[in-house]
Amino acid sequence: MLKICANEMVAFDVDDCLIVEDNNDFTHSFIHNGKNINVRLNNDLVSKIKESFNKQKTVVIWSQQGADWADDVVRGVGLENYVHYTMTKISTCYDDLATREWMKLNKINFE
Repeated sequence: MLKICANEMVAFDVDDCLIVEDNNDFTHSFIHNGKNINVRLNNDLVSKIKESFNKQKTVVIWSQQGADWADDVVRGVGLENYVHYTMTKISTCYDDLATREWMKLNKINFE
């Protein structure tokens, strides 16, 4: 992954957002923990990832399944040149502001 930072950070979720596992109608196939994984890629979200990167934003791909899973997905679908970090999804945040005051949520429905 790229290791540079920008003024704004944008995070994209993996499962049912960037990809959906699909053994019948898959666009990409890769190995994770010794198992072959077949996925369909959300091309609209890929466009948003590339757009964010091109606008000098720090691009993070995260997953509740962990950083290793997020990393394998990024490499498996060929996005490693557009992603700065992969990580486990944040579960708890300590801040003086409510997240709704500083974070924008864009809900994605994978189609």
